[in-house]
Amino acid sequence: MNTSETRGRPRTRKFYERNLRKIDPCLKDEDMLTALILLIAICEVGPWCKPIAKFLGTTEWQVRKRAKYLREQGVWDKKGHIYGDYLDEETGAVAFWLDVLVADGILVVADRKDEKGRNMYRRRSTTKSKTKKREKEIING
Repeated sequence: MNTSETRGRPRTRKFYERNLRKIDPCLKDEDMLTALILLIAICEVGPWCKPIAKFLGTTEWQVRKRAKYLREQGVWDKKGHIYGDYLDEETGAVAFWLDVLVADGILVVADRKDEKGRNMYRRRSTTKSKTKKREKEIING
C-alpha cells in the first residue's frame, strides 16, 4: 500500500478495497470483502459499531451482526481487542482469513483446540429458525 497517498489523511474503505483487490484480484464476494474490511475498520476507528458503519458505508445493523459473530467466538471483545495470531509467520494469514469467515457468519470456533493449542473451526449451522431468532436478538440489542 502506498503510504504517500494517505499521508495526513484518514484511510477510507475505498482505499482498502482498491488495495485488497490489487492483492487479490479474484476477491469478488462483497460480503467477504465487507467482513475483511470490518477487521481493518476495528483497528482504524475503534470497536464502536456506529463509526465502523460510517467507515464501511453500511448500516449499523450489518456491523452489529458481524460484531456479534466475532464477539460470540471470542475474536473481538467489547474493549476493542482483537484476538488473532495474525503476525505468526507460519499460520498468521490463515488465522486472519478464518476470522474473516467468522465475521461473515460462515464459521464458528469449535469447542476444542489442535495439538499446538490453536483454535479449531466448524461451519455455523444455518437452520432458518436459529437465523431468524439470531437476527431478532441483534436488532433488539
